[in-house]
Amino acid sequence: MNMSMNTFEAFEQALREALIHLYDPVYQAPPLLRRVLTRNPSGGAGAVQPLVIAAIQELKPSPEVPPNARSRRLYELLACRYVQELTQEETAERLGITPRHLRREQQQAVQMLARRLWEQYEQAHEPSGPGAAASPAAGDSMGQGTAEPTWRSQVHRELAALEENDPGAVANVAELVEQVVRLEKGLAARHGCRLEAAPAPAGLVAAIHPSVLRQLLIVAVQKLAQATVQGVVKVAAWQEGDCVRVEVSGEPAPQSAMPASEFIAETVTARGGQVAVRRVDEQVRFEMALPSARLLTVLVVDDNADLVHLYRRYTERTRYRIVHVAAGQEVFEAVRRLHPDVVVLDVMLPDLDGWEVLTRLHEDPDTRAIPVIVCSVVRQEELALALGATGYVPKPVRRQDLIQALDRAAAQDSTAAPPPPASTAAAC
Repeated sequence: MNMSMNTFEAFEQALREALIHLYDPVYQAPPLLRRVLTRNPSGGAGAVQPLVIAAIQELKPSPEVPPNARSRRLYELLACRYVQELTQEETAERLGITPRHLRREQQQAVQMLARRLWEQYEQAHEPSGPGAAASPAAGDSMGQGTAEPTWRSQVHRELAALEENDPGAVANVAELVEQVVRLEKGLAARHGCRLEAAPAPAGLVAAIHPSVLRQLLIVAVQKLAQATVQGVVKVAAWQEGDCVRVEVSGEPAPQSAMPASEFIAETVTARGGQVAVRRVDEQVRFEMALPSARLLTVLVVDDNADLVHLYRRYTERTRYRIVHVAAGQEVFEAVRRLHPDVVVLDVMLPDLDGWEVLTRLHEDPDTRAIPVIVCSVVRQEELALALGATGYVPKPVRRQDLIQALDRAAAQDSTAAPPPPASTAAAC
């Protein structure tokens, strides 16, 4: 089913109105909102408010998701503002952000909820019979003839846009598997299947945008639910060398069932991974190998607490974890204790000058290999590089500039490490 963006925009606006009237007993939802929320083309006339509340609750992250994770913050924002009916000021205080920041986040949270509900609706009505039209929005199959290059280029544009708007984002695999199983259990039941997931290891992180991995899992589950006869669809993920292995399987499946998805194949390949569809006896499965993303510790040396908070916001949903010291004298003990992968260093510190810190780090054989990025209002990039810094980012720091500098520093650090065995390096 391929609906226009104008229809999605109408749905998003209708959802915003419904959120405002979430406890209004006389509120009458428009047909488009009822149709999408019930996933029923006729859209019954029942109340939609309970369905909206349930959709918000489905966003609730698992307990192991960090408190500062963006997924948790957006869920809490929606729950506070609409389910609990707190004011913007009360919600901002509870989340520890300013009311102005809350207003920006609220727009994004509602849009995220609308997009998720819209994708569920499109998935539920995606054509699957012979001759069905390609649906780039649902990520099912690729058009024929002249449509194929257009479809491929659209996939790559979407991926590029995600990375531009959310640079450095990586996927917490366990969290996403749990979300997708919770989301798709109803769909699997409609096909007479059970949907299960093996517990994914904590800290399993893939170098792919979380929205992309979520959609890959949704499509794979849908395909196998359609192919499986009164059986079970299972999702499993684990670490294997430098790869994150993700497997979605269904059984029993008829011998004629061999599902395929050009969306999965094109997207996984574009992210440097591999994908295969295999049959073993009565089981068919999608096997995906994605590059893993090792979590990296970044030691920020800066006496400006607001700026450190900004860095933490910049690196949310990325593989970078910020630790902080406010004085130059604290750096050397922190390095010995934390073994950071990268140091982000201010120059004007309250005690020891940043140039002195950089010099001592570079001269010490035990710390020389740690990449250092100088972030300062002092425009001295040439001096920073001459003293051994890996990179230089001027203040005020833009998010994309910081993420790119961290990526370059991490890449430099990884080249100094011994290469992985050929068998695991080639797998992704």
